[in-house]
Amino acid sequence: MAQNSKTEKLGDILVAVGSYDAGQGQTKSTNRNIGVMMQTTDANGGKRLWLKLNADILHASLFALVKTEGMDKGDDKFIANVFAPRPQGAGKPTNTPLPAGDPPAEDDVPF
Repeated sequence: MAQNSKTEKLGDILVAVGSYDAGQGQTKSTNRNIGVMMQTTDANGGKRLWLKLNADILHASLFALVKTEGMDKGDDKFIANVFAPRPQGAGKPTNTPLPAGDPPAEDDVPF
């Protein structure tokens, strides 16, 4: 965390995992907390939103990648950054097309 920045918890992130009969004809959802939404405000007033999610929500293959690259030893949570939505129709920026006959650069391959 940068010096003179302030981090605060904005709320819990919950997912519905079932429901139960609460009596008197009411059905309520059963929720599981999967993490928290956080906000960091820097000394200049810039704000950054991010999530701290419970690692056990990940599929095993994604968990292996996150555990290797994004978690401190012994931690059971990882950080996911939140970005402003892209304008509709905006995709990955494309590079200038190569002249005909040249093979595409590795970054230009769409998969």
